[in-house]
Amino acid sequence: MHTSGPGAPPILLQQQAIVGGALPTTLYDQPKPPGAFRKYWNKIGGGSFLVSLLIHVGLLVAAYFMVQTIVQEKKVDFLPGGGSKAGQDASQQLSQQIRNKKQTLNKSIPMRKVVSSSVNAAISLPDMPMDSLDMPEMSSVMGAGSMGSGGFGNSGAGGGFGSGIGTGGMKGFVARTVFGNLGGTGGVPGVLYDFKQDRKGKPQPYNANGYFQLVKAFADKKFSATEMKGYFQAPQQMNFTFLAVPLLAAEEGPKAFAVEKDVQPRGWLVHYTGMVTPPENGEWRFIGYFDDLLAVYINGEPVLDASRDDLVNLGESKPDMDLRQPWGGRGVLNGKCMVGKWVNLNGHFKIDILVGERPGGQVGGLLLVENRKEKYKKTDYDLPILPLFTVGKPDKEDMERMRAFSEKITGQIGGLELKNIPIFTAGTVADRARSMLNPGIGLLPARGN
Repeated sequence: MHTSGPGAPPILLQQQAIVGGALPTTLYDQPKPPGAFRKYWNKIGGGSFLVSLLIHVGLLVAAYFMVQTIVQEKKVDFLPGGGSKAGQDASQQLSQQIRNKKQTLNKSIPMRKVVSSSVNAAISLPDMPMDSLDMPEMSSVMGAGSMGSGGFGNSGAGGGFGSGIGTGGMKGFVARTVFGNLGGTGGVPGVLYDFKQDRKGKPQPYNANGYFQLVKAFADKKFSATEMKGYFQAPQQMNFTFLAVPLLAAEEGPKAFAVEKDVQPRGWLVHYTGMVTPPENGEWRFIGYFDDLLAVYINGEPVLDASRDDLVNLGESKPDMDLRQPWGGRGVLNGKCMVGKWVNLNGHFKIDILVGERPGGQVGGLLLVENRKEKYKKTDYDLPILPLFTVGKPDKEDMERMRAFSEKITGQIGGLELKNIPIFTAGTVADRARSMLNPGIGLLPARGN
């Protein structure tokens, strides 16, 4: 029986006592000798090999995950090449994406009508968000020598003979119309009057039958501003470059001056006046037609009445029939051209051009010019093909408008002369003062057509 309490001999001594009192060697369980495979494994260093193998496997697994992460971070799409159909399709798709992006960035700003409260003010522009403007490169602005031709040249385009302000698009932020350039400079300035309203816009009596009497009174006063001070005047001025108006609705007159909401399409008058210099001294005459009113005065004297009805000779005891001669009996648009007097132009002269609409309905017409010594091409009915009276050199857009108008009247008066256009030059206030001392005009007797 074993004891383990206090005072009892240790268990080992108890075992020694059992075997006879001698202290034997302590016995432990001996390990089993290794098998033949283990002996061979240890002999060839299998343990070290296994450890090395596990380490390499771990490194390979880690490297695999690292490579996968790097490759999947950013994928690059390559377009098929070699001229294959797949390559062409991919190229077209990429080009379409670029075009869509440009269209999104370059969305045009809708044009709004602009009205200024001052006759002499430059045209006012609507506020435009800067992020919608496609600004030019600095090199294109600075390297061209001027802002007009470098970075801020012709912009926009119109074309054709649309209505009102939309006719010609924009040139340097100036609205082009069939009646000239709204708010621009460089031509013959003009303003629109409305006989149906007083200067403050209050309606007043108007009779279409008395329209020509009102215009004639203005002309007889040598176009004095006081004669028109009682009538409404459009805030923005127009600058005449040439007159070539296809048949349009009568409201296109007020619309061109951006007052279509204020002026009804009848009883309106446009008066252009300024100093002009001919391209060369010599004998000239004007030819034209307009529905309803077209008259030309030089230094205050009438030289052409090409209105639908008689204006200049209205109420005159001695009519001057040389102002209104039928031009070959040919019709143009919805009327007939009239030819005026031959005039000897030498240097600067003052010109007044009247255009207007009496009862409403349609407007349309043109103003041509002829040089006595010039040899013009002729139609098969022996009528010269003449150029438009043009102030300032026409640009590409102007030529497109002239060409389009010429096509409209080719079957009537043979079209327009478009290659040899005499360019009249607009003058200055100093030119006006000089012309008063030495008027550059001499009225000549008519010598046939």
